[in-house]
Amino acid sequence: QRAFVADASHELRTPLTVLGLRLENLEPHLREEGTAEYAEAMSELDRLALLVEDLLALARVEAGAGLAGKEAGLAERVAVWREVYAAKGVRLVSDVPGGSVVPEAAARIADIALDNAQKFVPEGGTVTVTLDGPVLRIADDGPGLGEEERAEALGRFWRSGAHANVPGSGLGLAIATELAKACGGTLRLLAAAPHGLVVELTMPTA
Repeated sequence: QRAFVADASHELRTPLTVLGLRLENLEPHLREEGTAEYAEAMSELDRLALLVEDLLALARVEAGAGLAGKEAGLAERVAVWREVYAAKGVRLVSDVPGGSVVPEAAARIADIALDNAQKFVPEGGTVTVTLDGPVLRIADDGPGLGEEERAEALGRFWRSGAHANVPGSGLGLAIATELAKACGGTLRLLAAAPHGLVVELTMPTA
């Protein structure tokens, strides 16, 4: 089943790319009344392309592809997100000791959590990344999730009913869960005080 998902996702990438290019080539020839339909079609195509990419990423993680023995500098990985956060007016705080190295799987979890947070935290909000020994936390002061939602959010294709309008495949946290397993860690979603969400990865100690 994993091999099928990986193969199918890979095979879908090219036709989706070609379809997108053909739609773009049609745009100059559209009448005004067709522009809204065109925009909706491109939006749906983008959503499908994202889903395919996330399915492929999930299949690769489950297969352990490209993760064994790989490490990454966490502070540098977090710094990549500063421009994205600045553009949204959200403060990104990094409490990560300089030179900290973590498994590549953990760095990818940080990427997923930071990508999610920037979608939900409003302008003026704060997202904080901390590394305390083997524990990595990404905490935000956004709307957060209820207790039942947190219990379900690590599953595949889960989307919060309150945020159905936010783009996404519903696979990000499922991928993060598999990444946690890949590095021998445990992933949890916790409530932040007074509001918000904490993505917490506990990695094994040497």
